[in-house]
Parts: sequence; C-alpha cells; structure tokens
Amino acid sequence: MTKSNMDFPDQAGEFVPEPVRESTGPQPVIRQHQPVVRAKPTQYRYIVERVDESILSSVVLGSATMKTNKLQELINLHAASGYRMVFQIKEQKRTLFLGTRESIILTFEKAIS
Repeated sequence: MTKSNMDFPDQAGEFVPEPVRESTGPQPVIRQHQPVVRAKPTQYRYIVERVDESILSSVVLGSATMKTNKLQELINLHAASGYRMVFQIKEQKRTLFLGTRESIILTFEKAIS
C-alpha cells in the first residue's frame, strides 16, 4: 500500500493535501441510459391453394402431368399481391376405382403490419 502526501505532515505539523494532476489522456465517456425498444413480432397471413390434375386425363390415360402454366399463373397471381410461396407438397389421392389423382398443395405467406 502506498502512502500519499496526506499521510506525512509538513514542517509545521499539518498534513499537506496531494496536488491535483491534470489528466492528459482520454476523458471518460459518460453514457446516458437509452430505453430498450423491442421490435414488434412480425405477423404473417397465409393462403393455401390446391392444384389438381385433370380427372379426365387421369381416368383415360391412367396418369397425367400437372399443367405448369396453371401453376405459374397461380404463383404469379399471389406474388403480384405481395405473397411468396413458402411450401409445396405433392399429394396422391385414390379415386373411386379409377386409380390415383395427383394434387400439388401450395402455401403462400405475406407479412402484415
């Protein structure tokens, strides 16, 4: 432990205060408390669409291909109104003694404020 000038009396017997030194280094930064602003959670609106293949072609041909033009039009329609496609799944359903029929289920999402 070091002793300052306050610990030693001068010749008259009084304690001498330590001289004040001016700092030449960087000054401390005083920061004021800022309130915490929490972001509002984003909410979404969803649309689920089902696109089925033609039942006539699936009955006559046994299986049919999905019309890509129909899918493209549906996706572009929802994209124009601010939705984006976030999920798709291909589903096969049995029809009454006629085989199977394919469907594509599309999920679209849009952020709302």
